[in-house]
Amino acid sequence: MRGDSQSPDGTRVWPTGTDYSRAVQSPVASFSDAELAAGKVGTNALGMPLVASGQNAVVFLLETELGQRAIRCFLAPPHEGAVRYEALEAHLVDTAPRALTAARYLKEGISLSGQTWPVVVMPWVEGSPLNIAVEDMVGDGARLRALAVQWTEVVRSLQRARVAHGDLQHGNVLVKPNDSIALVDLDGVWVPEIRVGPPAEFGHPNYQHPQRSTQHWGQYVDSFPGALIELALTALAADESLDRFLHGENLLFMRSDLERPDDSEVWQAVCASPDPDVAVMAAHLRRCCAGPIADVLLPFDQLRDGSAADRTVHRSWKAASATPAQPQVSATAGGNWWEQSERPASALRSASEPPASLTPATVATASPTAGPTPAPATDAAAVHVSPLVRLGQNLAAAGLVGGVLAGVLAALVTGVVESAFHGSAGTAAFVFMIGLFVGGLLLSMQAFVGRNWSAAARRFAIGGGLGAAAALVAMPLADVAVRGLGPKDGREMPLGLDILMFVVVATLLGLAVGSIRSVKTAIGGMLAGAAGGAVGGLVFGATAAQWEGTMLHVRFLSAGTMLAVAVATGSIGWAVGMLVRMRRTASLTIIEGANSGMEIAVEGSRAVIGASAGCDLVLRDDAKVQAQHAIVWLDVSPPEVEPIGTVLRNGAELSGRTALGPGDVVMIGGSFIRIEFKEDV
Repeated sequence: MRGDSQSPDGTRVWPTGTDYSRAVQSPVASFSDAELAAGKVGTNALGMPLVASGQNAVVFLLETELGQRAIRCFLAPPHEGAVRYEALEAHLVDTAPRALTAARYLKEGISLSGQTWPVVVMPWVEGSPLNIAVEDMVGDGARLRALAVQWTEVVRSLQRARVAHGDLQHGNVLVKPNDSIALVDLDGVWVPEIRVGPPAEFGHPNYQHPQRSTQHWGQYVDSFPGALIELALTALAADESLDRFLHGENLLFMRSDLERPDDSEVWQAVCASPDPDVAVMAAHLRRCCAGPIADVLLPFDQLRDGSAADRTVHRSWKAASATPAQPQVSATAGGNWWEQSERPASALRSASEPPASLTPATVATASPTAGPTPAPATDAAAVHVSPLVRLGQNLAAAGLVGGVLAGVLAALVTGVVESAFHGSAGTAAFVFMIGLFVGGLLLSMQAFVGRNWSAAARRFAIGGGLGAAAALVAMPLADVAVRGLGPKDGREMPLGLDILMFVVVATLLGLAVGSIRSVKTAIGGMLAGAAGGAVGGLVFGATAAQWEGTMLHVRFLSAGTMLAVAVATGSIGWAVGMLVRMRRTASLTIIEGANSGMEIAVEGSRAVIGASAGCDLVLRDDAKVQAQHAIVWLDVSPPEVEPIGTVLRNGAELSGRTALGPGDVVMIGGSFIRIEFKEDV
């Protein structure tokens, strides 16, 4: 580690990437923060720290008890960094724009050679730089159009929150595995509370208006690069041959194209787009490049619409700084700060390898809300995906979790009330409770974790009723099997009968739950239930079952019984959930919005989306969603979506029943929903 800390002229010499790499290998000695000090640095196959390098910082992965963290270490003084981050945190108090994530600025974050240096700490989330993601999407117009729709809402959400990123470009925009968008590197951020001058840099030259300088900084400085990125995405969606203008450091346009738009081949090609909307927008932005920068320092939607109104906005940092603070629209904390490049997370290297500008797999928790002009999110759950939602992201997971909960609840409830029963009545009550809770939770688990309470109650009542009825039918059948096949001479009951008893009950439960959907699913449910019941019966018989002749005794409240029954019913739930998922005709997956990540399996001729508890996909607490908002018809080829309320498909508003393609994204209220068909998933 370098021993010198000052240059000959007395100024402070900042550590190199190698210095930081050595320091992070000893977290206890290097970090003042307790969480980081107890962490462990992420390493490559050679055991060296994973590092992403940029012009002004390096980023390391740190594994902590609270999760993976990205640690950004500065190679040069952050330009009034502490002041900027504090101002941003003060502004973003309640609800963040979806593309931002929480971050902490630690002024004395890391120690090297007896001196402390600042770091920025944030969650580490997977994502690919925008240009890499776009290159992978070329040829898939639906995905590119859906990405463009999300992008416009990212820019809108920033401006609604009175936040400007300051350097919107491919390296600072990550696309996560579910195609949602996250922003990184907020070193040039603007919020009204900032009372210092503009940052030292003013954005990537391939995305900024030719006249922009450091003096152009304020609420609407993102409008031009935001519109340019939207244009590039929609143009590539309409004409994949435009990928010839992708050069690794741009999205179609280079600095020379922006400075000399009349002589630019790419502008000529985009203005001749087969999509008339793209051609119109291209002509407008081409004129803007040749005009004064004041013409683009407008609200994003005004610039996109070609409006010349309201030009008395923030045109310099002086005007921006003089603007009094207004009521905050806010967020949970800061943002994401580090250098980005065009290479994906898989390219992270050791600090001992040759220098390169790499991209850490990181950032935000969510991207846009949705709709042309949605209201700012106010529910924290709408910004950060609840861990509970992840438990119900598909029917297999929901079935497993619901089954485990059903077994525990059945044992608890039966144990509490068992004193009211005599003899075999307690066991009968136990089987009844298993049927009630397994049937109810298998049908309602996804609604419960999505906090769709009315839908959950309705589905639990239906599923619980069917499950309880199945249990009532199964009990005498299981009793006949036990009495007919059990030993008559006082010998121990064979394990096979425990398995048979569970198979009988689980088979009828699978039949009951499957019958809600279709005859084929009911038959498959029987088989899935039988398989899950066999596993459950084996576990239960080997651990918790106690027989006296043909009388089963269960200590319901013992930990062993609860564990055995949870494994048993969890196996049943998982098997039935997998069966229903495999039998689906289509999947509806919320890729952005409340309950992001939720996947609903649809079987039959149609799927209804809306706010009503009776819908297949329930979008709760969204004033823009009607009781029944849209119907996806699956009994026609190709499938179609029928809008009842306002519905956008891949960014275009629908006026009537419209054909769907695999992977199409529809936007309803504040949710983006991807629709996939069985043969494609």
